[in-house]
Amino acid sequence: MNKNKTKNIFKYGLLASLVSATLGISACNDDASPSVHAEAQSKPIFTTGKENAVKTLIGLKGSQGVRLNNGWLLASEKSGLVSWNGESDKGNTIAKGEYKYLQASSDIAITVDTKTDRVQPFSVVNGTLTKLALMPELDYEINWVCLQPRQQDGLTYVWLGGESGNAQQWVLGHKGNWNPKFIRSISVPMGTLNCSLDSTTDTLYIAEQQAGIWAIDAHPQAVKETELVVAKPHNTLTSVFADDGHVFYQDETGRVFTDGNQVAINKGDEVEGLTVFTHNEKQSVLSFDDEHDLYLLSNWSMKLQPKDKAEKIREIPAWVESTSSDRAGDTMDDPAIWVNKTSPADSLILGAHKRWGLLVFDMQGNQVQSIGTGRINNIDIRQNLQINGETKSIAIASLRDGDKLAAYEIAHNGHVTQTAILDTHLNDIYGMCLYHDGSQLYAFANEKSGKTIQYRVNFDTQISITKVREFSAPSQVEGCVANDQTGELFVGEEDQGIWKYDANAQASSQGEMIIKVGGPLVDDVEGLDLYHGNNKSYLVVSSQGNDSYILYDSETPYQFITQFRIGTNFDKGIDGSSETDGLAVTSLPVGDGPWSQGMLVVQDGRNRMPDANQDFKWIPWSSIFNND
Repeated sequence: MNKNKTKNIFKYGLLASLVSATLGISACNDDASPSVHAEAQSKPIFTTGKENAVKTLIGLKGSQGVRLNNGWLLASEKSGLVSWNGESDKGNTIAKGEYKYLQASSDIAITVDTKTDRVQPFSVVNGTLTKLALMPELDYEINWVCLQPRQQDGLTYVWLGGESGNAQQWVLGHKGNWNPKFIRSISVPMGTLNCSLDSTTDTLYIAEQQAGIWAIDAHPQAVKETELVVAKPHNTLTSVFADDGHVFYQDETGRVFTDGNQVAINKGDEVEGLTVFTHNEKQSVLSFDDEHDLYLLSNWSMKLQPKDKAEKIREIPAWVESTSSDRAGDTMDDPAIWVNKTSPADSLILGAHKRWGLLVFDMQGNQVQSIGTGRINNIDIRQNLQINGETKSIAIASLRDGDKLAAYEIAHNGHVTQTAILDTHLNDIYGMCLYHDGSQLYAFANEKSGKTIQYRVNFDTQISITKVREFSAPSQVEGCVANDQTGELFVGEEDQGIWKYDANAQASSQGEMIIKVGGPLVDDVEGLDLYHGNNKSYLVVSSQGNDSYILYDSETPYQFITQFRIGTNFDKGIDGSSETDGLAVTSLPVGDGPWSQGMLVVQDGRNRMPDANQDFKWIPWSSIFNND
């Protein structure tokens, strides 16, 4: 590289992110990204490293290498993909071509074909590489690639980014079924040079020379945000490598740092493409010197301190997704399930479109009806109610337009009719749920202040409501569910936890905090529902702060049972769910086979694969326990 060029002409270094099967490392860490720290301006001191002789391989016109098959696989614009044992002065070409940048895992490798400017994948089987079809052409130049094998869903993803500030995440496939599908796009800082994916933390790190090292939550459903984790303004960093919670970064002279300390060096003039391979507590450091067309390999003993480890949250693939919202933004909220008992597969999902009204979906996710009620937020259903000598199904929703409740009747064939708009005593109405004590239907409606009012629902010549009592939580509430069998009401205080109240109209208004935010439950506490199994009932909770769902025993002491996320279903082309507000469950059959035990439906706040407006996702209940 011409050193007289301005630093705005960025180098194309790229790191390799090695998965546990390649490295022989088995570690899990879901900790947050490292805290921001500024690099010391004084001359660095080797505090943990020990310098060794540097092995070199010249003349490949390279960029980046990875550890593979007890040796190294190197990218070359001159020779293709080259294997190197790290000792000899020659490598062996195993795939001819003109390739730049390289990533590999135990079963797939990816590089960039410089003749087509497209990503070229290779399957890896017993150490043998087989060329696959080129990935689709992007509308920007690719300057870095990062492979992302995920233990949680068994899928392999890839990140493709450029100096232009563009980046995309794709899912490649799994178990030899390689068929790339676009997940999402994200904006990154302009001028990013290089990336690394730490699969133990699902974190993507990118290097750029204006600010330092940035971190992005690489979970496919994560929010699109970047965080500066190594502050180094106007630096000479060229590459970053992350693994097992450790973040290494390299400057153009070949110095390698972690945690603010220099730990290794591959001396050169335009050094990039950092890879760090750890084995038996020792590190091999591979770099590429673009100025002298040299691959550089050295060995070190860094004595890295182990990082705290946390259990990964398991993921259950989504089975069905609904038609997405007709508009962008935060539109979908709470769902409810209407079970067709004579034909379970014809059951329906009623969903709140909180900027328009009520949407109705069939079990395949198709929208089959809509009612323009207004800004409804939460909805609940009770079936088999005896009303004026008839058996009926009633749904009631909180309506933010005018602080009201909206009532609906569901016919035996599933057709929904709006029947009433009812005034309440609330200011800024928010959530609601229904309770039937065996003879009388009640509606609990709440507002953002924490107040909840219990209404008796009257069915005379027309539907009406009568206030019977009120009570309050200390701060904002929304999600709630009543247990018709036990007369208990569960209310989510979003920032604090879950309260239990007596649901009976004449009972005390004193509540009890039964589950506090902390551990697996991360605020906001959102949707709540109850699943009544044959031998046990579960309280199902949307833990919005970590995009997960938690099952608790519905009886004291409300023991934690399990936690999971709804993840990508590669075969069906459906993304997972995240930032969930409302959810609903039923233990009644909603179809045959896996659907015979009921289902869970959730609102998806970030609809991906590709980026789209919000929708609902659902899974059969049987998949929750069969997926352990």
